[in-house]
Amino acid sequence: AEVTEQLAELRRFFLRGDSDGDGSMTLEEFETLIKDPKVQFFFLKIGLDSHEAIALFHTVDSDDSGSVDVDEFLFGVMRVRSGVKALDILSLTYDIHKVGDNVSEIQASLGSAGAS
Repeated sequence: AEVTEQLAELRRFFLRGDSDGDGSMTLEEFETLIKDPKVQFFFLKIGLDSHEAIALFHTVDSDDSGSVDVDEFLFGVMRVRSGVKALDILSLTYDIHKVGDNVSEIQASLGSAGAS
């Protein structure tokens, strides 16, 4: 029951933070939302301070679109609900994807430079 209540509360926060009502939250909207003391308290209850919550946003935004939908966000929060170690794993996964993207860009640049 506690998890269900937390999910419902988190969904309400998300919908309130989605200021343009498009069904997704941008990083800017999330940063505004996370300034709310009630939202900060909620994240502290599940073991995340506001900086870690922002890191979670970036981790959940795996496609780097700059926004997340409610289901992505709820899933991400519930994955780290059991502890910050899970957030560390998610952050590392995100970093690995970013490094892979950077390596691909470098390889593409080197390939096009060699073709000249």
